[in-house]
Amino acid sequence: MKKGINAFIVGMLILLVAGMAALAEAVPAAPDSATITQPDGSSFEARQRGDEWHNWVETVDGYSVVKADDGYWYYISTYSNSTPVLTGVKAHLSPPVDLNKHIMLPKEEIKKKLAVKNKINPKAGPNGAFSGKVLFILVEFSNKAHTPANNEAAFATLLSTDIADYYSDASYGNVTLTPATESSGTANNGVIDWINLATCKSTTYNHPNTGSTTGVANQQLAKDAIECADTSVNFAAYDTNSDGYVDTSELAVVIIAAGYEASMSGAPTPNLWGHQWSISTPPQVDGKYVGAYHNGAGGYAMFGEVHSSGSNPHIATIGIMVHELGHLIFDWVDLYDTDDSSEGIGAFSLMSAGSWGKANNDTYSGKTPVLPCAYDKYLRGWVSGSVGSGTVSITAAGHTNATSANTVYRATTSDSNQYFLVENRQAAGYDLGLEKWLGTNFGGGLAIFHIDTSQTDNTSDTHRLVNLETADNYQMTSGNKGQNANLWRSGNATTFNNSSTPNSKLYNGSASLVSIASISATGTTMTAVFSTSTTSVTTVPTLDAWSIIGIIGLSSIAMYRVRRREFSND
Repeated sequence: MKKGINAFIVGMLILLVAGMAALAEAVPAAPDSATITQPDGSSFEARQRGDEWHNWVETVDGYSVVKADDGYWYYISTYSNSTPVLTGVKAHLSPPVDLNKHIMLPKEEIKKKLAVKNKINPKAGPNGAFSGKVLFILVEFSNKAHTPANNEAAFATLLSTDIADYYSDASYGNVTLTPATESSGTANNGVIDWINLATCKSTTYNHPNTGSTTGVANQQLAKDAIECADTSVNFAAYDTNSDGYVDTSELAVVIIAAGYEASMSGAPTPNLWGHQWSISTPPQVDGKYVGAYHNGAGGYAMFGEVHSSGSNPHIATIGIMVHELGHLIFDWVDLYDTDDSSEGIGAFSLMSAGSWGKANNDTYSGKTPVLPCAYDKYLRGWVSGSVGSGTVSITAAGHTNATSANTVYRATTSDSNQYFLVENRQAAGYDLGLEKWLGTNFGGGLAIFHIDTSQTDNTSDTHRLVNLETADNYQMTSGNKGQNANLWRSGNATTFNNSSTPNSKLYNGSASLVSIASISATGTTMTAVFSTSTTSVTTVPTLDAWSIIGIIGLSSIAMYRVRRREFSND
């Protein structure tokens, strides 16, 4: 028993040391269900939950299940430290009576896993206009070759067309991503054609299958992939500041592993969970360190080649790709709740569940990832975020008429860390991906975000970095990623101020005096009246309710008692 405990502690220390290389960020689990087939042919529907550090599987009814050594999936009754305790009832059968739903690791164990996500020396992503290069490295294994249809050309199209288009639209033309220069396969399409790592390394090289345990094996895979790609890439050419390191703003390196993406479903194997991280002992290629964490920059992204929910395997959709590039290049943090106590801001951002956006006419989730929320765009300088004053017109974020100047407005408060950002979210452009949660041709409206930069993430349900102030006071509890009534519009809710529900108060409960009122009907262009009701006082004399008129002799004098009365300018 002592040996097992010591092994657990050593394992956690390895993860913690590796985690010091950089913050590891990842895409949240896909909201779709998948069919899991038992060894006897029985099957059940389940969903993947969590992220790369803390993940588990639940039936569609919310019961936690795990795959045992005999190959069958069983219901979980509890955890003993980090080890699930099985009920003995197989997951395709009815659950035991009185079994609790949503059984997860104990909070203490979750904290240990999340410790590797502590961010040190955070980098600042590029602001405003930016031109970047992206390199895809495709790798396969002794025990897992790639799917023939998912060839170099298929990933080149995703890179040069889909991903480039997404970031151009999301940034209102500020960002241009182009393929890296390389000589593999079709030269200069930014994709290193499938490398067999066993051949490159002259040894058996199996898929690490780390879907439930992201760690140093993923770093080693990234290191080996970069070293094997060196014959086709002049990495030195990308160290434009000549500091000896290839930073992600100079070249974004993405490793795509043959096999399955665990964030879609943990059932098909071998798999790994898409993530962004860095390499603690980075490779030096062409005299430059690649994939390192250096001065707050650097690293790599990685995800699985195939998305599968059991019966429909297909090439990975772009949602996970643009999400990980959001971490890798633009230094965006996850805006879902990484401790899984809630959904953070749910479907309303690429950096939350919106990475799995799906328009009504899409076949697969992630085909139409939702736009980044107002905060991420404002952080990177893609929108001006002008302070709203009086009547303001706000154009739908995804519409062709949207620009950096007309899509996001700001309301400031007395606390320099806290402010509100307002944007118009409609079924237009990439925000069509919201149809997955809000419904086909959803009505749309204004999204009001409460920002507090004293926070670093969205793990606190009562005090987030970015919080969506929902028009219907809807709570983004676990499994609830959003609905159309969350958005402000005439016929739903039209006034957000100190006394509304929800309200514009600061997190300490004091009044911010921010008012966003007279919100119009939903549409491509919406209006609202912005004001900050700071109260000024003006003193004017007024006639009192009474007067004394005295007549003295032949003269009459009107005598008025005057009092001072205070009027507010409001």
